[in-house]
Amino acid sequence: MMRREETAHEYLDGPAAPADLAASLDDIDRLNAWFGGYALTLREIRHTAPLVPGRSFVVVDVGGGRGDLAVRVARWARRVGRRAFIVVVDRDATSLGLGASACAAAYGEIVRVRADASALPIRAASADVVTSSLVLHHLGPDSVVASLAEMAAASRGVVVVNDLLRAWWSWTLGWPRDFWPPSLLAS
Repeated sequence: MMRREETAHEYLDGPAAPADLAASLDDIDRLNAWFGGYALTLREIRHTAPLVPGRSFVVVDVGGGRGDLAVRVARWARRVGRRAFIVVVDRDATSLGLGASACAAAYGEIVRVRADASALPIRAASADVVTSSLVLHHLGPDSVVASLAEMAAASRGVVVVNDLLRAWWSWTLGWPRDFWPPSLLAS
């Protein structure tokens, strides 16, 4: 049986060389694409967008690293003819820098801000959707509560949190999608 302490530190919880960080973020990007992490978050954004007529659609991605989700949101918005403004917030300057160098010219609708999830520099009720994907499990309980409060304050009503639990049984949820019956999977 796999056993892991709930307070264990992951590789990304500490400083990493830029090349190692980029490789780890590539892995996370691939896993989010393969196992539906992006699909779950984008589904909620797609459901919210029609409720915001006549202006730019604002998304804040808390702990968004180099902006992989933000790029997907920008592509989706372009495909459906919506103007989007996406703010990627992350406390790690190297992650933000990797994203900025990769797509600054191609995605002018994405802005990167260095800040902590528990102290967002976002005006109250200024975002249509605030997202956080695979971030909260890196934080302690008090920081999780503070981060959720900050996300709720920044949002006009929609906060999408996509995360995992650091518990032994959560490892079983990482099985390939083909293993689970379709009735248990999100569309």
